[in-house]
Amino acid sequence: MKKSKVTARDVAKAAGVSPATVSMILNNYSHVSFTEETRVKVLDTCEKLGYQTIGNRRLSFASGRILLIVCPSFANPHYIKEINGIQQRSQELGYETVIFCTNRSKDKEAVLVRVCRELQVAGVILLYQPDNASAFRQLNMENQIVQLYDCAGSSDVSIIQMDNFKIGRMIAKHLIGLGHEHIAYVSFPITKTQPSRQRRIDGIKSYMQEMSLPPEECLKICTVETLPVETCGNLEGYETGYLLGSYLLDHNEQVTAFAAINDMVAYGIMDAVYAHGKKIPQDYSLCGCDNLPDSEYQKISLTSVELFTEAKGQEAVTLLAQKIEAQSRNTSSFEGPVRITRIEYAPKLIVRKSSGKCARILKGSS
Repeated sequence: MKKSKVTARDVAKAAGVSPATVSMILNNYSHVSFTEETRVKVLDTCEKLGYQTIGNRRLSFASGRILLIVCPSFANPHYIKEINGIQQRSQELGYETVIFCTNRSKDKEAVLVRVCRELQVAGVILLYQPDNASAFRQLNMENQIVQLYDCAGSSDVSIIQMDNFKIGRMIAKHLIGLGHEHIAYVSFPITKTQPSRQRRIDGIKSYMQEMSLPPEECLKICTVETLPVETCGNLEGYETGYLLGSYLLDHNEQVTAFAAINDMVAYGIMDAVYAHGKKIPQDYSLCGCDNLPDSEYQKISLTSVELFTEAKGQEAVTLLAQKIEAQSRNTSSFEGPVRITRIEYAPKLIVRKSSGKCARILKGSS
């Protein structure tokens, strides 16, 4: 006799909840909430009974060969470059990829564990540090993970990263070497969950102190929180650069160079400078970070820092595949040692036309 197909009603009966509860939990309805105990009970019952949702039926052909890419935003081409590298290497190794964009929402991060269970992913690549700490801990407990971001302090997850402290020193050395002693660092908000932003600042300060330049006088940290600017909603990279750059120019702040957290912010600053009738690099020097393809083709080509983004994405897949294969070979009760890998790529400064000698030095030598 043919075995009947498991339904949501079967799951509800076995879990001791209503069919509506099963449906709302599996579909992650935003207007209702359940205790974690109820969520886990429903998900475990689905797994025990072999209940297939639409998601894992569609991807059943790739069961056990799916890598989940967790991305914070599609607005920054930096993440697109990383994803491109990940997908190239995944295809070479026979893995499918699924991209989950959270827009840095804690609510969306909270469903990551369920997404991994439903899609039966083999491993996860995180392109940023989630704000939802409990979701990250649970994700780490149940999945093979590789991080692709600068992580402050110790971690029990394998990491491929850049040292933002070194990046900060590299940018400061370049600009100060051109005679710029008053630099504006233009960034997104500095938060504990984004330690790379603070490490970049620490690197700039470190080099300034080495050059006997007091950071409290020579470095102006510019975010929507440190400057009295009016914002409407969450600003993306270009908008942040244009708004903060315009504020500094409107108020004639004593800066001769801008260091942007990334190239998209730098593009905004560049347009703000020209909108105020000034020129780059004659009046202001500008340095970005990411070395996006457009940075070479801008009207004034942008000095930037190459982060080897696609190469890091490819290496993340290679590392994750090794972890997955090692886990699949381990069939004994003794699990053996846990290997945590840390790989650091050295940044490279790409000097172009947007940075030049400080105007004060040029006037003095004329």
